[in-house]
Amino acid sequence: TREILGMSYLLIAPSIEESFLMTALEGFFMRVPVARSKTGGYDEMKDICLGDDAMDVKAWSGILNELAESEGELYSDMTDRAYDSAMSRFTSRHMTEKILDVYFSVI
Repeated sequence: TREILGMSYLLIAPSIEESFLMTALEGFFMRVPVARSKTGGYDEMKDICLGDDAMDVKAWSGILNELAESEGELYSDMTDRAYDSAMSRFTSRHMTEKILDVYFSVI
């Protein structure tokens, strides 16, 4: 996965029913722009990835065309923000701390 994502210009993850898209986090950590469906968890990351209806082929084509025309540079700012966000919000340490906070708040 690391080699493939490292060579990629875009991670595309259309899904009709996916909950919190862990694949998107892999893209964020690898500094690859992410285009994903507006399914579960999208609101948590809509400022750091592209989102559209999974069945809207025209919209997905538009994303690909824009990226190709910009030679991969179009989403560099978003990719930097996504990486920073992933490093501060989605590391295993941070997520464990959040789980423990919830756990201790109910006992």
